[in-house]
Amino acid sequence: PLVKRQVNLVSQIVFTAFTCVVFFRTECGDLASYHYIWFAWIFGAVLAKYIQYHRSPEIWHSNIFNWLDVWILVVLAASTAVRVVLHYEPEGRLSNIRAIDLNDWLNQKYGGDYGRLLPGQWGAKPYVDPRGDSACVWSPELEILRTLGGTAVFLLCFRILEFFSFEPKVGVLMVATEKMVIDLSNWMPLMLTIALGAGLAFNLLAPNYHVRTTLDFQI
Repeated sequence: PLVKRQVNLVSQIVFTAFTCVVFFRTECGDLASYHYIWFAWIFGAVLAKYIQYHRSPEIWHSNIFNWLDVWILVVLAASTAVRVVLHYEPEGRLSNIRAIDLNDWLNQKYGGDYGRLLPGQWGAKPYVDPRGDSACVWSPELEILRTLGGTAVFLLCFRILEFFSFEPKVGVLMVATEKMVIDLSNWMPLMLTIALGAGLAFNLLAPNYHVRTTLDFQI
C-alpha cells in the first residue's frame, strides 16, 4: 500500500504539472502532440475512476477526494471539448465581435462601461489583431477555456492535499483544520446576523456617510 500511495502521488503531481503546461501553451489553433497525450490521460483517468467505483461503491462514496476527482474530470472533459472547438474555429463561433477581453466584449455588445480604462490609464491599450502572432484572438470560447483551466488547476493542486494526510505532523493539522471549519460554519450565521444588524443601524444613524479620504463610495 505504501508503494501504491507513492506511485499515485507521483502520478498526481506529474499530471498536475502536465495540465499546467497544456493550459499555459497556445490556447487556440492546431492541436499539438502533447494535447493528444493529455486527452488520452484524461480518458484513462475517467476509466480508472469508473472501475474503482464498481469494485467497491461503499468505499468510493466514503472518500471525499473521489467526489473531487469527479469534479476535476468533468472540468477537464469540458476543457478538452472547448479546446477542440478552438482547434477548428480559432476565433470562436459564439460571437462575431472582435474584442480585447471580456470587458471590451461586454462594452461593445451592450453599450455599457464595464470597467473600461480610459486612454492614458494603467493597462489601457488599443486593439491589436494578434492573428499574425502566437496569441489568440479573444472570444467567448477562449474565456470559457481559461475559466475552466483556472478551475481545473486549482482543484488539481487542492487534490494533492490527500497525500499530506498520511504525514504524522501535517495530517494532524488537516484534521484540526477540518474541525475548525465545521466550528466556523456553526459560528458564522451568528456573526453575519450581528454584522447585518450593525450595518443597518449605522446606515440609519449616519445616512449618506461619505469617506472622502479613501474611496468615492456612499452608504
